[in-house]
Amino acid sequence: MKERRGHFGGKGPKGYRRSDERILEEICESLTVNDDLDATHIEVEVRNCEVTLKGTVDDRFAKRLAEDLCDAVPGVRDVHNFIRVEAAAATERDTAATGPRNSEDARRAEDASAHSRAH
Repeated sequence: MKERRGHFGGKGPKGYRRSDERILEEICESLTVNDDLDATHIEVEVRNCEVTLKGTVDDRFAKRLAEDLCDAVPGVRDVHNFIRVEAAAATERDTAATGPRNSEDARRAEDASAHSRAH
């Protein structure tokens, strides 16, 4: 009989399905420990092994990275990425954390804040 090794990764027992809670836990852990992603404003839902992402990030790279990290978790069937890229939100958060550096920064922060409230 010919030995077959190394060809069955990801093939679990018949009827096995990873629980939504376990998938959610692993996704949240993955988003949290990744040094390239600030997941502070990301919401994650898992229903029937399908992941839905909502919230905001600072750039497209972060949006794609969040989706890729979810997709890499075993048991995930699909990822619905509704994350919005909001550069104005990033500017506002940064300014709130550090304060404006000069009058030009203060004006930009005020303009970004007014623009985000208008939309």
